Amino acid sequence: MRTSRTFYPIPMLIKHIQPSGLEKLYPVLVSDVTDSEGTRYARYMNGAEVRMSELRFIQLEFAQADLPNLAATPLPEEVIKRDMLH
Repeated sequence: MRTSRTFYPIPMLIKHIQPSGLEKLYPVLVSDVTDSEGTRYARYMNGAEVRMSELRFIQLEFAQADLPNLAATPLPEEVIKRDMLH
């Protein structure tokens, strides 16, 4: 998903479970612009853009200091689809 939003990148690491079942840290750039609900967008290195709730952003922000204990989430479909294009 491409957005017309300007990105003011906040670099973060997110831990995802890859389709193979392995866990991996992914660098993302997170917008500092939010909508009325606090939703932000994260841009992955392959160009995929994924919506991020305010709660998820806060969780990730605090977790950056303790990455080994960051809970892994499934890799978003947008990222997988974008990888298949390359």
